[in-house]
Amino acid sequence: MLKEAQILEREGMIPHSRTLEVIVARDTALIANQRAYHDLLTASDELSSLLEQHTPIATQTQLFVNLHNLKSVEHYVQVALQQ
Repeated sequence: MLKEAQILEREGMIPHSRTLEVIVARDTALIANQRAYHDLLTASDELSSLLEQHTPIATQTQLFVNLHNLKSVEHYVQVALQQ
């Protein structure tokens, strides 16, 4: 998305502020991803401690896992550009 925003900005189709919004959105998503990963590690460590296991805990089933495939990146880019 950032590359597309930069191209659109260079071509004068969007203002620089919109490119900055894309950067902020990307950085916010990265931070949220890092937090989620940290939460996963913390939960795994806590579960290991509660169960008094010294080996990593792994699930046996796909509990709470979205089994549907995501649409292609191009689909989401097109939806975003239409807004």
